[in-house]
Amino acid sequence: IVVTRNAVYANCAIGVDAKCLGWSGGGMKLDGVENVVITENYVYANSSHGIHVDHFSVGAGIIGNVVVGNEGVGIHFEISDRAEIADNLVMGNGVSRGDPGIFILSAGGADVHDNRVVGNGRGLIARQDGRVHHRLEDLWVHNNYFELDGEATVGLTVSSRVEDGGYFTTRNNRFEANTYILEQGTADFAPFRWMNRRLQPDAWQEAGNDRDGRIVDRRG
Repeated sequence: IVVTRNAVYANCAIGVDAKCLGWSGGGMKLDGVENVVITENYVYANSSHGIHVDHFSVGAGIIGNVVVGNEGVGIHFEISDRAEIADNLVMGNGVSRGDPGIFILSAGGADVHDNRVVGNGRGLIARQDGRVHHRLEDLWVHNNYFELDGEATVGLTVSSRVEDGGYFTTRNNRFEANTYILEQGTADFAPFRWMNRRLQPDAWQEAGNDRDGRIVDRRG
């Protein structure tokens, strides 16, 4: 399946829960697909997530899209395996809800690189929830550019229902060589998430993340 060069905007998908932002909807949502390529699309102003690949999909390429101003998450990869999420502009999504520009949820093998992630409700969040039949592992977030303002964050979290600290230590989840511009906000706000704690930039790097990255702190 190749989805390319479309403008997807101003949609509200009505699913079984009759909510635009329910699990059943999205500006562009694909379930159970193999080797889908989503490229060079303009996905904007949807009353939902922008691009959502879900439910046992395998081998997604989400590359070179412009994902702007959607009410929910910009790019959402959930309970699936292997994705390349690269060279996308992800901007101004999830602002009113505090949703991330990119959300990796209980999914394995996501290679997230060379994206520009600016002005979203949060930056990038990877999370393991209680659905342990799919595990957050082999996540590689590298060479991305993030602008984080207000209370936007980047990092990895694990549900309190999951008693496994290996998501931070042994499951090969890593953040490398990313650039972060910390805009606005106050210096006491911790913009990173790791070990289910909020961390300041120095603690984030001391924990082994982005030691070769760049963090520019412009907070007041």
